[in-house]
Amino acid sequence: MRACSVILRAAAPLVSAALLAAAMGCTGPLRPSVAALGDAQAPRPGAQLRLWPSGTEEKPGTAQQTGRAWSPFRQAALKWMGETKLVPWSQHLISQQRAAQLGPRLLPGDILLTRREWRLSGIGMPGYWSHSALYVGTPESRRTFFGREGAWAQDGFEAWLQERCPDAYDVMLAKTASGIRPEVVEALSVGVVLNDISVAAHADSVAVLRPRLPRSEIARALALALSMTGRPYDYDFDFESDYAMICSELICRAYAPGPGMTGLRFPSTSRYGRRLTVANDMAQLFATEFGSPAAQLDLVAFLDGDRSTGQILELGAAEFRTSWQRPKWYALAQSF
Repeated sequence: MRACSVILRAAAPLVSAALLAAAMGCTGPLRPSVAALGDAQAPRPGAQLRLWPSGTEEKPGTAQQTGRAWSPFRQAALKWMGETKLVPWSQHLISQQRAAQLGPRLLPGDILLTRREWRLSGIGMPGYWSHSALYVGTPESRRTFFGREGAWAQDGFEAWLQERCPDAYDVMLAKTASGIRPEVVEALSVGVVLNDISVAAHADSVAVLRPRLPRSEIARALALALSMTGRPYDYDFDFESDYAMICSELICRAYAPGPGMTGLRFPSTSRYGRRLTVANDMAQLFATEFGSPAAQLDLVAFLDGDRSTGQILELGAAEFRTSWQRPKWYALAQSF
């Protein structure tokens, strides 16, 4: 068993990195234009220009202008990496029941970072934290959090939210009727979807970060993120367009600074020939700014699975601040 672990530890990052490099380097036919996708994916009339953290303007839904290309092989390879486990029989340490217990501690607008060990994508993608999601809450928690003030003072927050993202709100109503609590919006291999917190936080490690922003900005972030529901996953990792989303791009766009929006300024670096922000960068941002009056994020919870004991530890800011530096094969490192 020890020999197998050593082999996996040495080979897994090399194999996955090679697969990722091959997938990202593939070229293929140009993406379909937004118009070809029908009204469901096309930008709404009168859509406002948004400011990316760099200060550049961009119209929603301009993917066909970027010059990037999707290859069927790239999409298939990256989707396979996202869904494949190196150890198929391994179970995530944070059960769905334990994940559900996080719900009452969260507020709308909280950012979830998750780590699922043995996922091929977790080794191939940059950093320890491999996924991010946005907690949108339940109708009850949103009513309590936002109250009746500002833009939604007259009709209430739910009416305000439904008016701004009617399609996503219909999806939330349908999921609620079927017994699912759509508390989280996230970009997965199937696209931007709504999930129960028990599903979104079913992982090996979970951290929750809370933006230091006024409720009016969090409301705008929720509405923008929910309006992305149904868009495809961005297998091209193209942050220059909002035609499709990866998990961290959804968060970045929701909280992008702009007119009337202080927002969050996440670091971005050049990876695979693209300028992008990944989930691990959000953890690094917290670590860099921790203790500063200018800090943008607070830590709400850090549930950390220990593979050597099978236990879930609730840790604090001191431990979370170094988590972004963990090796990609952290589960193997815990075994020695």
